Amino acid sequence: MAAMSTISVRLGGVCAVLGAVGYLAAGALHRDLPSGAENAVPHVAAHPEWHAIHLLAILAVALWPIAFAGLAGVLTEGWSAILARIATGAVLVGFIIYVIDTALDGYVLKVVADTWAAASGTGKQDAFLIAAAVYRVLQATFVASIIWLVGVPFSLMGLAVAVGRAFPRWLGWAAFLVGLFVTTAGITYYLGFDAIPHLAGFVGPSGLLMIWMLVMGVLMTRSARRSQV
Repeated sequence: MAAMSTISVRLGGVCAVLGAVGYLAAGALHRDLPSGAENAVPHVAAHPEWHAIHLLAILAVALWPIAFAGLAGVLTEGWSAILARIATGAVLVGFIIYVIDTALDGYVLKVVADTWAAASGTGKQDAFLIAAAVYRVLQATFVASIIWLVGVPFSLMGLAVAVGRAFPRWLGWAAFLVGLFVTTAGITYYLGFDAIPHLAGFVGPSGLLMIWMLVMGVLMTRSARRSQV
């Protein structure tokens, strides 16, 4: 492995670990947003740390494209290389969508929720209608981020690992299946079906994929270290 490639893989491994831990921490602090604007708006207004939680989430997810690029630097043969590069492009698209979604959730919704909490009389009703509209937009951006940030990229990268020879193939198949499940759940949410509960369709699987990314980060770092020996 060339020196520059080794640095890229090692950096990717570190970013994978930090990105996974940061996302898990942000998720634990954020928890699941209550369903319905009438429940979500008071919830957001009651949390002064809302901005900081979402900033942490954005910073964590910003490391994912670097992690994917580093992993693609290890997967350099045949279909494994092709799939890894497509996955890296997909996670970059997902990051852009996620920034939009998180900015709406972490900043815009917080501002209008605080405005609602401070208002009175007819002004309070008007503020709630604005907050409810933002909440409704969030339903669309959140579903898009589920599919393009967590579902598609991880299923593709998992398949890249599974058909390659650099890492244990079962790890790849595990990520592929979980990512495919998340993608399917996201599509059902988009179509308006509630067949898969949110906890089972996104929260649990995304936690499993963060553990997967953390493990891959450790393996990438070890791979880079061995190549220097």
